[in-house]
Amino acid sequence: MGFGIAPLSAPAFGQGSVAAKQSPADMLKDYIHYVTIARFDLAEANARALLDMGITPVEFVDVVESDPRLEARFDEAYRRSQRRGELAELSAQLWDLYDDGRKARARDPEEIRRNIDLLTGNRRAQLLARDRIEAAGEYAVPHLLDVLLARGNPAQQNEVQSVLDKLGADAVAPLCAALPDLPAEMQEITARILGRIQYRTAVPYLYELAASGKTDQVRGAAVEAVRNIEGSYDDSVPLAARFRELGENYYGESPSLTRFPGEEFQLLWSFQSGLGLVPTAIRTEVYHEAMSMNLAQRALQLDETDNFALSLWLASNFSREIDTPEGYENPVYGPERRDAMYYAVAAGAGPSQQVLRRALQDRDTRLAHRAIAALSQSASGVDLAEGFGEELPLVQALYYPDRRVQYEAALALGRANPVDSFPGADRVVPLLASAIREAGVRYAVVIADDLNEQQRLRTLLESHNYDVLPPMRTLAEAQASIAEVAGVDLLLASTSPERLEELIDATRRSPRLAATPIVGLTTFAGVNRIQGDAL
Repeated sequence: MGFGIAPLSAPAFGQGSVAAKQSPADMLKDYIHYVTIARFDLAEANARALLDMGITPVEFVDVVESDPRLEARFDEAYRRSQRRGELAELSAQLWDLYDDGRKARARDPEEIRRNIDLLTGNRRAQLLARDRIEAAGEYAVPHLLDVLLARGNPAQQNEVQSVLDKLGADAVAPLCAALPDLPAEMQEITARILGRIQYRTAVPYLYELAASGKTDQVRGAAVEAVRNIEGSYDDSVPLAARFRELGENYYGESPSLTRFPGEEFQLLWSFQSGLGLVPTAIRTEVYHEAMSMNLAQRALQLDETDNFALSLWLASNFSREIDTPEGYENPVYGPERRDAMYYAVAAGAGPSQQVLRRALQDRDTRLAHRAIAALSQSASGVDLAEGFGEELPLVQALYYPDRRVQYEAALALGRANPVDSFPGADRVVPLLASAIREAGVRYAVVIADDLNEQQRLRTLLESHNYDVLPPMRTLAEAQASIAEVAGVDLLLASTSPERLEELIDATRRSPRLAATPIVGLTTFAGVNRIQGDAL
């Protein structure tokens, strides 16, 4: 049964739904009013009715911003509605609609071009245009660069350079993508802009420009830009190593390299003669891998003997496969290309050992599985130790805190048939025996605050064919039973946010559980807190 409400102007409330003829603006005002007077049931009804109208994000932005006072009141109502159960969820949907609308409008090409034209208007128009272009972020850069390339209006070009400076990190990736193919005069201007922005992502591209720029002025501007960013200029480091290092940063998915955090898509950039800067939208899950692969490939073009760049490319390609959402067709790695395993096997044992070393250091179990599978197909006893001495990653995998990785490493070593003994050789046969004995067995640990919850979770996991160790209240209490099994495949915890954080920390510090997947059940607020701490 729905809540009966009427417009604010009505003398009484009926028992029906929200009036069908109400405008979106009236519904929004009623929602705000009912939140303000703590009639959360009526606020819910208006929020739900507003969402059910099917209004587009941009249309909703127009409603909210139709009155400056309404915009401020909507923001306040959204904040007040938090922690109010279903109302909080509905309010979050309204806020997401508003936020999506602001982004869509700011990023619209026509809107961007219109705001660029306003940069030479009166002071108020300039300020408004700057704010909206900055809200567009990376999406504005192609249009700003077009103005600079046109070389038409000096006053507008000065304003555009100032806006690019203000965009900061948002301008760097597209400008760096364009840099090698720009005319000499524009290369110099762009290098100086990057130097003023002082964002380290630009450094490899500026070193490349300093080495291969079209004129002395261009090369000098690139050197000066590097000095502005780094404090000095050092050309003793190979250019390939600089691109590889940046690729490593992308592989690590540094938040500073993610321009649209929390969004479904990021942008890859290319520069095409006659078209200018061209963005390609790519799912966020595989964006960093795409950038890392591009940069590793650039490093290999500069130095084909750079095996670290090769292993970075292989690891990024495996990670791309692992992280690709189901059914998603990658615009820069289509289905016609070979799978990642093909390239890893073709590269040989050395690069795959480096991929495995990375996986072990990062506690990346899925990558470790793939690296070992590649080694199983490419390694022999002769080339296993090449370049690694006694610290063989495949041998170190015998001690990894995931028994399936241990089993696979033991099998790979057996297939390689090494002629000489090696540290850890005594573990291979027992591990293979354990793999045969416990084939198909999956162990799980349950940590919960009360007995009823412990038994509920145990029953749930057993219904999914897990062998569940005796449930406990703390990880310390479970250690004895954990020590009796070959490995733990899942840890399921139901507890407070504070205790869950402590449990995650203790698990990651445990030699036997460091790579064990953890599923934590806690409050909605606790999830937000833990995610915030992770950032």
